[in-house]
Amino acid sequence: MGSVICSIRERRALDARSGSSPIRIDSDIVCRLRSLGTERTGPALRSTTIQMRIRRSVGALVLVATVSAVVVYWRSEAILRREDSIPRDDLRLDARPNPGWVVAGGHFASAVAQCRFCHGADLAGKRVIDDPWLGRPYASNLTRGRGGVGSSYRVADWVRAIRFGVGQGGRSLLLQPSEHLSAICHIDLAAVIAFLRQVPAVDRELPAT
Repeated sequence: MGSVICSIRERRALDARSGSSPIRIDSDIVCRLRSLGTERTGPALRSTTIQMRIRRSVGALVLVATVSAVVVYWRSEAILRREDSIPRDDLRLDARPNPGWVVAGGHFASAVAQCRFCHGADLAGKRVIDDPWLGRPYASNLTRGRGGVGSSYRVADWVRAIRFGVGQGGRSLLLQPSEHLSAICHIDLAAVIAFLRQVPAVDRELPAT
């Protein structure tokens, strides 16, 4: 190692210096000491380099995660705040809601549309999710009571909400399974609307989602 660390010129300089010095300087010893210093600092340098690479990798991952979270938040807010305009012809029903269809509509709303799963047993709304990461969205009060949409919804409003997942103001209804319900026939949809329009009124005002 000493012969590698010290060049021939350095060895000659050390030997010449030792000739005029009262203390004999052995060039081999000096070179070996230098090699020991290099061997000791080598692992430390490698450890520092590895630590720097780890820190850079972690920083890059944090940056990617932050950018991804911002993009997801921006996209979700854009969807929730989007105002959809449904053509008027698509809001028409070929079958008028008939009071005689209430039983069938109630069965469809419970077994197929599963309205009570999100809106509660009385359809007056409830908190659907309670999670600090996913949020705390509420399902609307569907009855004609205070805080409910049943008193202001017309047939076209029910069609827009059930089939297209869009509320009166044009905003997307969070968690509304419109993709699942968009293909139901006019008669079944009319039966569901007939059922919802006669649900007993419940006064329950919920936070806006």
